[in-house]
Amino acid sequence: MSTTIPWMPTGQQIGERLKDVIMNRRRGLKKMYGETEAELDKSLKEPIIRGEEMVRKLVTEMRCPCLIAKDLAILTLYDLAILIGAFWC
Repeated sequence: MSTTIPWMPTGQQIGERLKDVIMNRRRGLKKMYGETEAELDKSLKEPIIRGEEMVRKLVTEMRCPCLIAKDLAILTLYDLAILIGAFWC
């Protein structure tokens, strides 16, 4: 498993940020990811893991500042959701 760095955002923090985007900023994404906390937890489990890995690599391997890495991970996951949502039938 990966090493935890105290100042690096956790999967839980990344998940909370992504859930905030879905629940409060881009509510249309609820149709894709779910309306309830339980539905979001289930549908976002894998994207949150990918986001956490992305942040870890950006910070440790590319020396990206932590806050920027966190924002990039959320933006990437958000953009992916928008792309999928645009073609959702």
